Amino acid sequence: VLLFLFLGVSVNAQQLTIGDVSTPENVGSGNLVFTVTLTSPVLGGTQVDYIFLGTGTATVGNDYTEPFLPHNLTFFGLIPGETQNITIPIINDNTVEAPETIIVQLVSPTNGVTLAGTGIGTGTITNDDKATVTIASVSGPEDGGPITVTAILDNPVDGGFTVPVSTSDGTATIADNDYTAVTN
Repeated sequence: VLLFLFLGVSVNAQQLTIGDVSTPENVGSGNLVFTVTLTSPVLGGTQVDYIFLGTGTATVGNDYTEPFLPHNLTFFGLIPGETQNITIPIINDNTVEAPETIIVQLVSPTNGVTLAGTGIGTGTITNDDKATVTIASVSGPEDGGPITVTAILDNPVDGGFTVPVSTSDGTATIADNDYTAVTN
C-alpha cells in the first residue's frame, strides 16, 4: 500500500470518460476530435478500444473518413486526468444539410479500469453550406406564346425544398391581359 501512496496511484476506481463534441463542416483542421480522459492514475496504465456504432447520421466516405486500424488508445496511467484523442477527419462538401452525427463507443478497457456511464460520445458535424435560388430576367414578344422562367440552384439541398412562386404586375399587367397570374 505504501508503494501506491508513494507513486500517487489511488486505489479508488479509475474510469475512462468520453464527451460529446461538435465542429463546423469547414473547420480549418478538418477533424472532429473526441477527448478521452483517464480520471485517476492506474499502475501499469490501460488500453481501451473504440468502435463506430453506425447509428449516427453521418456516413463514412461521404461525411468523414474512418481512422486507420487499430482503434485503440493507450494511457500510461501516471497522472490524474491523462487524455488521449480520437481524431476523425471530416469531409467538407457544398450540400445544405442537417447536422450529422458520428457515435463512438469505448469498449474493453484493461487493467481494472471501467467506463464512466455508457462510454459513448456523439460527434456532431454542423452544416456551414448555403444555397441560393436565382431567376434570370426573361422577355419575349407580346403575342409570342408562353415565356419560360428558369430557377437556378447554386448548391444541392439534402431532402429538397419548395420555393413559393407568384407573379406581380410591372409594365405588363393582368388587367391588360398581358399575362396570366401564377401563384402557389
